Amino acid sequence: MSRPQEKFSRLLGKVRSKVKSRKAKLLLLFTFQTLLMLYGWFGLSNPQSPPAPVAAHEQVQAIEARTMQELQELVAWRHPINRLQCGRWVSEYAALHKSIKAGKAPQRYTVMRSKPEFGNGLADRLASSVSILLFAILTDRAFLYDWDPPPLPPGTPIHEGCGGPQQKHRPSAPLWAALRSDFIDWSYEDEGDLEPGNSTLLMDYVCDKGVDEYRAMFASQNLTAIGEGFHSVVWYTDHAGVYSAFNNPFLRPALAALGLQQDTAFACLFDFLYRPVPEVVSMFKPELQVLLDPSIFKIGLQIRVGDWQLVSASNYFFKPQNFPSLFHHYFQCAEEIEDTLAQPGQPVVWFLLTDVLDLRQRLKDRYGSRILTNTAVVVEHTVKSDVRSDNPFLQAVGELWLFSLTDHHILTRTSGFGKVGAMLSAAGPSHIYQVFQPMNFFNLVALVMWWHSRKCTPEFADPLLEVCTDFTGI
Repeated sequence: MSRPQEKFSRLLGKVRSKVKSRKAKLLLLFTFQTLLMLYGWFGLSNPQSPPAPVAAHEQVQAIEARTMQELQELVAWRHPINRLQCGRWVSEYAALHKSIKAGKAPQRYTVMRSKPEFGNGLADRLASSVSILLFAILTDRAFLYDWDPPPLPPGTPIHEGCGGPQQKHRPSAPLWAALRSDFIDWSYEDEGDLEPGNSTLLMDYVCDKGVDEYRAMFASQNLTAIGEGFHSVVWYTDHAGVYSAFNNPFLRPALAALGLQQDTAFACLFDFLYRPVPEVVSMFKPELQVLLDPSIFKIGLQIRVGDWQLVSASNYFFKPQNFPSLFHHYFQCAEEIEDTLAQPGQPVVWFLLTDVLDLRQRLKDRYGSRILTNTAVVVEHTVKSDVRSDNPFLQAVGELWLFSLTDHHILTRTSGFGKVGAMLSAAGPSHIYQVFQPMNFFNLVALVMWWHSRKCTPEFADPLLEVCTDFTGI
């Protein structure tokens, strides 16, 4: 933190401690917002011009263009199951799954079911479903995903969490349109998939409802005992527990027998369930020309401004894209990683994702040709948006997957989008750097904390245990 910032933060703390009335606090907050806007407007957060890039993005454009077939071959090589030691379970579970669905094995299912009354987004849904796949593998059940179930019947009690009663949300497109498995058919059609008359256990842990109990199932309890005596186990959840399962004494022997390893298990399981369909791959040919080139040093940056901009930006006078300097922490971090780890003369790319489309261009203008970002996509919340269209959904899935093709990851701590992509990369124990980013610019305390920069060399990378157990988890 610079000296002016430090002095201002101290002054703000002293004033807030003496302010008693609500009106005075609101006035203080308004004053602070105004100062913050001026702070970003005049570039005081980064008074010096950004340094010239070590290796400009134009150098990358000399790479020979590949055909889609060649790109597909490179993509296949990058699939975690094809490049990591994922264990012997892949073919064995795929065969069991097929047998159950064909009626040749005991009818034991587990279903991941999204709840339309809670608008959790793409990354939370995907990460949670990977955890439920792990449960299915450990308990010899066929995994299915009910991505877009019908609304609950009228009068059904709805859990009032995360800020009050939830609206009914529907995803903008079916998950099957963007991601499929090369090993199993996990698509869920209707209740007929579960053999009528079979007993079903419902596990409802959505929206922080019993979240500690849910986490304990993966972290410290005998997860495999859940559902004994039931044909089917249906899960509502928006939290993940794959990483913490490896610290569970009840599960450790079974995980070792499967051949899964803690740092790469999420990537292996995700890759088993979800690979982008050709339509998704073809959308991002320019990015893939760069991100699949092993000679390029690639840093991923994911800036999550928040649903307040993604879903309802028109309701706010504050426009983050007008103040790109407010996000300088991410780029200071990228500079430090590049200076420490990139080889002299090596082409360098910063692959940028953010949920405010106009901000992408402003940041590209500010930080120059190292920035690789797509400014032609349609950025929408995949569940809370009122628009039902395949294209924005496929683009969101594609960008999450593209993020996994970078070598180092700078991401918003309170967001699952970058976290899922970073863990899918399986890039080792020291590649993730989380930035504290307020998801609401009107959170005074969060903004003060946000001004603290962080160190971004490998010894200061966030431990994977911290990354994978914070927020909604991995």
